[in-house]
Amino acid sequence: MFKKSRLISSLFFLVLTLFLSACSTKSKDILVDTSWIAEADSSYIIFNKDNGFKWYKSKDVQDDNYYEGTYSFYMGQEAMNYITETLPEYYITKENLQELFDKSEGLYELDNLVCLILNNEIFILEGEKQKTQIFVSNYYGFLIEEKTVFDIAKMNTAGHFLLIKE
Repeated sequence: MFKKSRLISSLFFLVLTLFLSACSTKSKDILVDTSWIAEADSSYIIFNKDNGFKWYKSKDVQDDNYYEGTYSFYMGQEAMNYITETLPEYYITKENLQELFDKSEGLYELDNLVCLILNNEIFILEGEKQKTQIFVSNYYGFLIEEKTVFDIAKMNTAGHFLLIKE
């Protein structure tokens, strides 16, 4: 009886672990091997398998004028928790977000809330690597239009971006 109970507990733990690990990486799967064009300035961002990104000034020139680094991506409840708990310096609360959900008539919901963190590690300008320290760009917003449009704001400048999936 004890062995059977222990086996069931072990199987339950294994299934729970697999389920939780799948949930924690599900958000990232949305960006892996995708590219997006910014509506306003036609800049171009590519997300790689290794959580890397490159953000080019132009899609047409991919060997100059770009940022490169790593990213973190959160969606849904994970995004809400990250925005409100890990980034309190931006004063975005769960209540603020809930108010936004309520006023958006279904366009913006918890399920499509996103938080994108870009760790800008390399900056190439006019063919030369610039001497810069790593800087972080925090964005939040929503993945809309059947997950083909990022409607996001840069948190430290409030700059607004629409990124269209290619």
